[in-house]
Amino acid sequence: MQIDSLEIVDQPLEQLQIETISTQNNVGFQYFEQAKNYQNAIYQQEKQNLLPDISVEYFQGTNDQLNTNIKGYQLGLKIPLLFSGNASKIKASKIAKDIITEQQQDYKTKLNTKYNALLATLAQYEEAVNYYNNEGEDLKNQIIKTATRTFKEGEIDFFQYIQSLETASEIELSYLENLNAYNQTVIQINHLTLNIF
Repeated sequence: MQIDSLEIVDQPLEQLQIETISTQNNVGFQYFEQAKNYQNAIYQQEKQNLLPDISVEYFQGTNDQLNTNIKGYQLGLKIPLLFSGNASKIKASKIAKDIITEQQQDYKTKLNTKYNALLATLAQYEEAVNYYNNEGEDLKNQIIKTATRTFKEGEIDFFQYIQSLETASEIELSYLENLNAYNQTVIQINHLTLNIF
């Protein structure tokens, strides 16, 4: 395979947008919902263990002494006599359920705090990006245009010309750094999670 020409396309960087934050899509909230469902199931099971247990069985067998098949039914009723063990298990499962609820609320508070901090950081970068879009780019182009014209006319020497081009490049580089930081912050906001453990 032979390459005849190589073309480099100058593609401008885009400013990302914030997606709508949903508690349904957040992994942390999903974890706590599942943990609450699990603890609630344990709580319900422990409460269920206090109720009488009724069992019905059907059996079929043979008796060699009678030379016949025996069929029968068996009914059973299991009633818990000592409630203290089950009562402590019920209390423990209710406490575990309440702990998960409190942890979920704590997670939500910390998540909102981090979200608001990221929004404040984003506002700073957005201001810098907007400055470049509204004024900085024109200033950069004006510096380059003026430096080129005055250098051609001999009003400034080569060193001053290079310094002017460097200043213009620094303005654009600052913009690109702020745009990158802005986009990185948007990515953090769009995929916001916290360490649960």
